[in-house]
Formats: sequence, structure tokens, C-alpha cells
Amino acid sequence: MKKTVVLKTLLVLNIFLGFSCDKNDAIEGTLPGTWIEVQPVYERTTLLFSSENKMVKIDGEGNEENFSYEIKGDSIHLIKTGQEDVRRFFFKKLDPARFQIGNFYTTNPEVEGAFMIFERQ
Repeated sequence: MKKTVVLKTLLVLNIFLGFSCDKNDAIEGTLPGTWIEVQPVYERTTLLFSSENKMVKIDGEGNEENFSYEIKGDSIHLIKTGQEDVRRFFFKKLDPARFQIGNFYTTNPEVEGAFMIFERQ
């Protein structure tokens, strides 16, 4: 009896994790392309996403930073090329052409209201 309960619990957990991973993969699949910041500062930042989970961040002065990225739940994890530390930002896809992300330019990107909104170009 105990064995059956444990097996059923593991099955439900595996199904849940499978759907969760599929959702993240689906979001990542919609990102490749060029995204322009529209809020809070219009056209301050451009993000270029590739299909290989790479992202280039270009600021208003033309400075570029290269990252690998991974969507995990409601966050995006950015790993700067050549470094090991991971920067984590809130991330939410608002619709097919817009997403919200924690602000790159604040000291605490997770603070309520410290978000940037990007639109597909």
C-alpha cells in the first residue's frame, strides 16, 4: 500500500515537472529576435536573443554584453560569457510581442516596480 502511494506521488511529480519544463522551453522558443525597451526608458536597451539560448544586451551608448540564458519559472538566469556567476531577474512573457524583466540598471532588480518592458522589433 505504501509503495503504491509513493509511486503515485512520484508519477504526479514527474508529470508536473515535465509540464513546467515544457512551458519554459516554449517561452525560450519565442524569444529569438530583436527586442527594444519601451518602459521605463524608451529605446535605452536592445536585447538580441538567438535560438541557441544566447543573448546580447546593447545599451543606449552601444556597449554590448554577451550572455547565455535560461528561463526557470518566473525568472531568467543570465550567465555572462567568460564568467561563472549567474544573475537572476524576474521574467514574465506578457504576450507574444512583449515581456517584462527585472531592471538591469537598479541595484535590486527584484524590487516591486523595478521592471523593464520590451517589445519585439
